[in-house]
Amino acid sequence: MIALEADSVPTLFGLDGSFGIFSHDERLLFFHIAVCQGLTIDIGNEVREQNSLLDQMGDGFQSTRDMLQGSLARIGVMLDTSSGKHMCYMVLFVVFVVVFLYWMMTFKGQSGA
Repeated sequence: MIALEADSVPTLFGLDGSFGIFSHDERLLFFHIAVCQGLTIDIGNEVREQNSLLDQMGDGFQSTRDMLQGSLARIGVMLDTSSGKHMCYMVLFVVFVVVFLYWMMTFKGQSGA
């Protein structure tokens, strides 16, 4: 943010910074306008930074989406083979994940964290 004093105004108005011909109210108005300009510039910079962060997050979501699509495609191929062995592995994996998550939730609840 711009550090300003009440007796000086940046030359954004084409002024040389001397206030001999301006009243106190006009000087105060120039000061507030300069502060608002500084805030506007800071807000613009923050918006640009947030937009770049959102773009990076979008790229991350896109790569995750591609990875999940590939995994689902491989699961579809596995299910299309119509092998009972693969289906048994899938059911056992799902049961293991559910039991593990249940165990984690109960263990986490007892630790007091």
